[in-house]
Amino acid sequence: MSKHCFLKEYSSFESEKIWLNFDLQLVKKLGQGNMKFKEVTNEGEHHYSCLHCNQQWKLSDPDHAYRGYFLTVQ
Repeated sequence: MSKHCFLKEYSSFESEKIWLNFDLQLVKKLGQGNMKFKEVTNEGEHHYSCLHCNQQWKLSDPDHAYRGYFLTVQ
């Protein structure tokens, strides 16, 4: 983890506001060339990597009652 990607994981997005703030930060990091989209898995996860620290991330978008997550890939 680094300042170029994210300094924490989200085991769930507890509110729409948290999700929207996170999503905006992710879009900025992708646009600035700090992170790179890699793939969408069969499970519907979006995988990303940090171009500075090489940390791998997986995102599951929230949908109504399902809160989603953003976690490091071990």
